[in-house]
Amino acid sequence: MLNLKAVLPSLCTVSRAGSAPLALAILSALLFVGCGAGAGSANAPESTRAANIASAETDYTVSDFRVRSELVFSTRADLSFQLPGEVGSVNVAVGDLVSAGDVLATLDSDTVTNLRHAEALAEFKVEDTQDNLESVLGLQSADPLIRARAENALAQAENALAQAEVALENSEDALEDYQLDHEVALSAAVQRVADATAALDRAEEAVTDFADAHGQQFANALAARALARTALETARDAVSDFLPDHDDSISKLQNTISKTELALDRARESLRDFDKNHADRLSTARQNLAQAETRRDNAQDRLDDFYVKIVNEEFHNLRDGQNFDVVQLNALQAAVDAEQRAVDTLKRDIVELEAGPKEIDRVAIETNIAELESTLTILNRDLTDALAGPDQEELARLETNILVAQERLNTAERDLAEVEQGVDQIELARLETAVDTARVALESAQSRLERLAEGPDEATVAALTQAVATRTQAVTTARETREDLAAGPDLAAVALAQANIADALVDYADVQEDLEDTVIRAPFDGLVRMVTIESGDAIRVDARVIQLVDPTDVIVEGLLETNHIDRVNVGTPASVILAALPGVTFDAAVVSISQDARTERGVISFPVNFSVVIPEGVEIPPNPGLVTTTVITGDAPPSERPDARPGGGGSGRPNRNQ
Repeated sequence: MLNLKAVLPSLCTVSRAGSAPLALAILSALLFVGCGAGAGSANAPESTRAANIASAETDYTVSDFRVRSELVFSTRADLSFQLPGEVGSVNVAVGDLVSAGDVLATLDSDTVTNLRHAEALAEFKVEDTQDNLESVLGLQSADPLIRARAENALAQAENALAQAEVALENSEDALEDYQLDHEVALSAAVQRVADATAALDRAEEAVTDFADAHGQQFANALAARALARTALETARDAVSDFLPDHDDSISKLQNTISKTELALDRARESLRDFDKNHADRLSTARQNLAQAETRRDNAQDRLDDFYVKIVNEEFHNLRDGQNFDVVQLNALQAAVDAEQRAVDTLKRDIVELEAGPKEIDRVAIETNIAELESTLTILNRDLTDALAGPDQEELARLETNILVAQERLNTAERDLAEVEQGVDQIELARLETAVDTARVALESAQSRLERLAEGPDEATVAALTQAVATRTQAVTTARETREDLAAGPDLAAVALAQANIADALVDYADVQEDLEDTVIRAPFDGLVRMVTIESGDAIRVDARVIQLVDPTDVIVEGLLETNHIDRVNVGTPASVILAALPGVTFDAAVVSISQDARTERGVISFPVNFSVVIPEGVEIPPNPGLVTTTVITGDAPPSERPDARPGGGGSGRPNRNQ
């Protein structure tokens, strides 16, 4: 063994020479290879080691006892069918491992087929009631096709009303004409034909102009959107170009100010070297050097004394539970290093002071300081102006341009979207109705003119009178039809249709729920512990047919007798043995002790729960059998403690003191 006492003088010599870190490294290496003579050393006397072992064995007492217990799966689910019927298939057996969502069992195919048929009927009923509601809503329908049909029906009703009104007017005019002078009527008929022809021409031109106007509007909208997008991009580019230039100016000013301040500090430091009390400063520096050397030597002496104590075995290493203060050793070494740095600094200062001041450079330094201070003042003023921000009026003007351009673009896109929807079908239908009406009016005027040209006829007068009455009724009927269509859906009919939809949705949901109930799925990953059915069995609603448990989530429930209650706390270790797994011992620990006592056959006990550590690769069987639980209340010897074993983990048994 290397004797530290023999090498101590050389270590101290190295430390005083300024190589303390090297000495500390050597000493640390010696300590780790066994230079300290603490308890448990390989070179300690055999009698001392025997005494230590005897002491440890004397402190160890065993007082284990068993408790009545059973293994309980904390996570389990009792699964059942929610429909009566016959079992179709059973896909698992006791002991199978399943994943969440796996199909464990199903009802027979006839039941499923009937429910599928009922589902299709319920779905058809939902769609039919929804279509009925849309038909009732008409113009208010969300279905574009139904709404278009309603709009077309309304347009047709308006067209029919217009034609009926024209026909009535023509009948009235015809009757009136027959009652007036035939020549006047003939002249009026000629004028009416001319007016009707002009009206038809105007109506046809309106339809043509309407289509042409829509095409022009679409082209104009596209051009307006393109111009608006260009204007918006131009406005945004103007703001983007404006702000980075200002930020770059601020950055350059700040960088220049930093460099100027650094140069000014250096110039002022140079000026301080020309202090007139140079001799006093030199004397003070020499005194400070002597004091610093004294402090360094004292710190070195304290460090050396600490090394001597280590060598003389006045400290023991931490693993033996003693107070080897590495922090104090580091602090002493740091103090020596700090005092040495102070000595070196003072020596450099003395060398500079002994060289004497350089008065010839004072004027140049002072001039440089004045110039730097003036430059710094100007730069700070410029920075203050720059930090006040860019020209707010210009920035506000540019941002206003962006807002205006964005609003113009939004307007152009809205206009284009409206035009893209196509020709206004209602307006087009109105114009086409006007054409049809004008054509009917022209045909009527021409017919009347032809009749008048043939001369009046009494039979015609009677017929025209009847036509007036008939067409008056036709106008009334057409007006009522148009008003009914324009007034919207009947509220009572809408409410009835909505009620039918609600009933259909309820029926559909019931069928869906019944279909889901024909299958039993695993609610979580687990182990099948019980299966009570086979294919073809008749079952009842809610009858438990499969039990699923989580084999990784188990506890042991036991009864702790009163004579053991004071020896057990939460965290007390235990061991568990299952009859179904002979040769496997599970580590366990107390996790809860009930305060409510139980009395069975005159014996008072308290319920207690144990957590169980399941080793990797071990699977809990569905029926673990008899459970043997042993509570360990004695202290284990040091060699068997978990923290003293190789790897630090041991068997994973909880420490009683934790």
